[in-house]
Amino acid sequence: MFQENLIITNDLYLTAYLLAEGCELKQCGRNSRKRISFVIAGEKVTELREQYRTGIVQLNIRKYRDSIQTVRNLMDSIHRSSKECPEQSADL
Repeated sequence: MFQENLIITNDLYLTAYLLAEGCELKQCGRNSRKRISFVIAGEKVTELREQYRTGIVQLNIRKYRDSIQTVRNLMDSIHRSSKECPEQSADL
């Protein structure tokens, strides 16, 4: 059986980096500490997270900037409405 690579984070910049690198946002919402958590899936999500942690990454800065804005908009939507992630656009 295929097991999808998933990580859970509340780091806005890690989430934006992973989205800019082609990973998929599967779910988001408030966790038990009332912080917003993101569930990210992707074939290389674990490897990309380790690269992010070491600080040695190469990325398209425009994609990263756009991803940061997308994640901030999602967070704003969650703060203003329910506890779950609003419907996601196709560009995530």
